Amino acid sequence: MRKARTSAMGSSGARLPRRELCAGALAMLLPRVAFGEEPEKAPSTASRSELKSETEGRDRSVAENYTVPVEGTDLVIAGATIGVNAPLADVKRVLLAFHRYKDILPRLQQSRVVAETDGATDVYMRAPIMNGLAAIWGVVRFTPLTPWRKRGFQLAGARVSGNVEKWTGKWMAFPCGDKRTLLKLELFCEVGLPLPTRVVTKWLLWACNKSVTAVRDMAECGSSSVAKD
Repeated sequence: MRKARTSAMGSSGARLPRRELCAGALAMLLPRVAFGEEPEKAPSTASRSELKSETEGRDRSVAENYTVPVEGTDLVIAGATIGVNAPLADVKRVLLAFHRYKDILPRLQQSRVVAETDGATDVYMRAPIMNGLAAIWGVVRFTPLTPWRKRGFQLAGARVSGNVEKWTGKWMAFPCGDKRTLLKLELFCEVGLPLPTRVVTKWLLWACNKSVTAVRDMAECGSSSVAKD
């Protein structure tokens, strides 16, 4: 296992301080915020309690966002839910194809399995920043699938090394009949910079929205260009 780095090398060979690297990482993850711009369309949100009836007769073919408060803080977990016109097994197949996460998570350039131990899978992920002068990277450990809502499952991952402060993610999938699946993704990230919570939250919601849409496309059609937007 590679140890977490506190700096990275630029193309000129100069060592980039951790703070500068994190700032560049945020500019990559939150591209328009870095230049004072707004997203094309800010995702609407709801509380998780407002989504309890999502399996009951609603058209979920377009992703919907929600937030979950982190108790005792002003932070929130960003989430998105979507209906997939594919069986649960097809959705599971996409989510367990870790080498294809570069086609799911926005801005990601590399995703590859680096270790498998006791049912857990370590996945190396890398994304370029500052026009390729450096990159943010991390090894995320995905633990074995666990039950969710009896007939469904969840897949959780968390950073174990890398040059971001903290990152966690959780997929949740539930069958709605034989040929339709409810899919959710929840993300939480600490970038180690004094930025307003609403700024980070906005772009985590954007990433969740893009990611569940990409999985929907891949399960239904076999491919998606969403993560490249």
